[in-house]
Amino acid sequence: MEKGRVCVTGAGGYVASWVVKLFLSEGYIVHGTVRDPEPSVTGTQNVLKACSAARVKRVVVVSSIATVMMNPNWPQDRVMDENCWSDMEYCKKIE
Repeated sequence: MEKGRVCVTGAGGYVASWVVKLFLSEGYIVHGTVRDPEPSVTGTQNVLKACSAARVKRVVVVSSIATVMMNPNWPQDRVMDENCWSDMEYCKKIE
């Protein structure tokens, strides 16, 4: 019996693939998204709009450590938290 629909972002990643497997094993219909070259904020908004249109009740956002780890200016002795974001220009250089 279907329990409902969920959307898992980053479904192609390691952690998210296990989340997808768990939801499927519990009887959920899973909509998965994978990395797209469009910017994260716009991409997330598009996913949420599509989920809303499809009447998805739960959205699981799975992010990559790359969202915070790629900042060469972050102090080595400071814990990375919600204030630490990867430096986009640095990421473009190393891409």
